[in-house]
Amino acid sequence: MTQTVHRLWQILRVVEKEAFYLRAVILRLFPQTGPLAADQRQSLFDTPEGIDRLESFVGKFSRMQDTLVDKLLPTFLLQTAMASTQQRALEISARYERRVPPRFPETVRLNVMNP
Repeated sequence: MTQTVHRLWQILRVVEKEAFYLRAVILRLFPQTGPLAADQRQSLFDTPEGIDRLESFVGKFSRMQDTLVDKLLPTFLLQTAMASTQQRALEISARYERRVPPRFPETVRLNVMNP
């Protein structure tokens, strides 16, 4: 396992934990399923407990979003680019083993033939 893949799995575990805590906050913030009525929303903002729950939700949601965007996505893209580069290298190697010339766009072919 490459170092990038190992790091990817570590970040995924962190995101999983953050999602677990976010779910717990969501259940405390919205105990019933479905949208909140206007009076329920207002009572949520009128109590210190409701404000604390809302702040907790925003903090945990923001933390998970930051982890996804700042850590997981760049690591995933790096791994994808590395895999793509490796795949491309294998394709080129296989082509040379078969002695099949690479395909060039018509403009490149013309420039090579008419220097």
